[in-house]
Amino acid sequence: MILRGLMDQSLGGFVCIRGYAPMGELARISHADLDYQRELIKTHCETVIRFLRNRRNLFFPEVILSCLLSYDFDKRGAVSGLNAIAEILKGKKFKSNVNGISVSIREMAYQGRDDVRAASKLKLGSLVIPKKLERLSPLPLFRIDGNHRLSAADQEAEFRDIVAPFCVILFGSGDEDRRNSKTIFHNINSKTIPLTSEENLRIILDDTTLFPDEALKEPTSFGWSFLLARRAKPAIETAAVPALKDVLNHPRTALVDLFKLLIEKKAIPKSAARLPDVQACFKKVEAIYAGDEDLGTKHCLGLFHAFVYFCLTDPKKKMLKPFRQWVSGNRLAALKETDAHALIEIFESIHTAKARTVFVSMQFGDETDDTYDTIKRAVNAVNAEARPKIKIEPLRIDKVNKGHSYTITDAILTAIEESGLLIADLTHANPNVYHEVGYMMGLNRGKGLKQENFILVAKEDAGSNLDKKVGFNLRGVSQIRFKKLSDLETNLSKHIRKYYELGDE
Repeated sequence: MILRGLMDQSLGGFVCIRGYAPMGELARISHADLDYQRELIKTHCETVIRFLRNRRNLFFPEVILSCLLSYDFDKRGAVSGLNAIAEILKGKKFKSNVNGISVSIREMAYQGRDDVRAASKLKLGSLVIPKKLERLSPLPLFRIDGNHRLSAADQEAEFRDIVAPFCVILFGSGDEDRRNSKTIFHNINSKTIPLTSEENLRIILDDTTLFPDEALKEPTSFGWSFLLARRAKPAIETAAVPALKDVLNHPRTALVDLFKLLIEKKAIPKSAARLPDVQACFKKVEAIYAGDEDLGTKHCLGLFHAFVYFCLTDPKKKMLKPFRQWVSGNRLAALKETDAHALIEIFESIHTAKARTVFVSMQFGDETDDTYDTIKRAVNAVNAEARPKIKIEPLRIDKVNKGHSYTITDAILTAIEESGLLIADLTHANPNVYHEVGYMMGLNRGKGLKQENFILVAKEDAGSNLDKKVGFNLRGVSQIRFKKLSDLETNLSKHIRKYYELGDE
């Protein structure tokens, strides 16, 4: 393979060949040294691939490679004291006696007295890499900058024909040259100060002349998250949501990332249809932050995104309130930064596990085994027939072996708190059952929830007055009264389906 380009000494005196070549060819002869270069970042690779697919606005700076010009002075015929770089600067051809890589130069005169470098010669350099080296490891050229771009060409054939600018820095084979190669890699990757995301987005979102709404919607360039961020920005000005001032100190970045999240999670369509709903959520989340000193003084953007997500997708607040309590109880406001996707997935898994647990409160004994078995059948009937299916596990506290010093009362109260639904059998007027129902009702009141997460059942025996057995404070609460266990099973299954908002097949 031959790479040709203009050759000169650049900046710190390093000899460079600058030219153009297909990305596939550059990828085929170069490697990344993972001893000190970072491994590929999956999300960045995906971003680069999307970027390369958009050929209309595709542009990027040089791919920077380095080439060590090896020379073995102990080989027969070797020229003592030969310096590869010095020979090249003299205009002489150099050929490695180790791997056959060669560099040659052809000088061309500048034309015209107004040329900025009319006093010097234009040098055309040719770097010749023997074909046999393309099959060896490591490959002959090292990637200093542009590894993700070239890796995309390695993975996707459609990018291999893209002509890219390149710069090959030539080094000798001594320790000083190797050290210089790594130093340049370090300087390029650590000394530059890129524009922040907010500064980049300001250029795009605030310029409605060059980037009208229709241009922002185009997925190959930007996408709906950019357009929605532009339209939503007035709703998060400090005057509108003062308690969110600290978390939204980079408003454009916050909004673009938020709308990307909502679209990816299918919480909103790729349109402006639900933009008013999202903007309404800003005010609701702002009220949460205003009422929580810890949240109000922190800057965790992922936490804010998760609050908006649950506010938008949970109009009945079955998830938003528990999420707020989970954040507070676990002091998550102290997080400096976290990914909203991870927060949402962790909480949903925890909340779903709790919500799928049914606590059974009843007097346990031989005379009630049939009732308990009927409750289990009702639960199983829901699992067998409902769509979508939900795993509901009845928790019978007297069968739980904690294995440590918890008292049975502590275990019961904890189980009630963590359950999604309580089924209580009032038939025998058991005081523990009343205590457990009362505890659930107290929890609901404390959390501002409706008294709808428990189902009361009671068996009507011939000749007995069930109303006298049931405590006066529960007589006005809806109950499933049954004489036959089959009736209990049927009615209880219906109530469970209704509570979990499940549809029948």
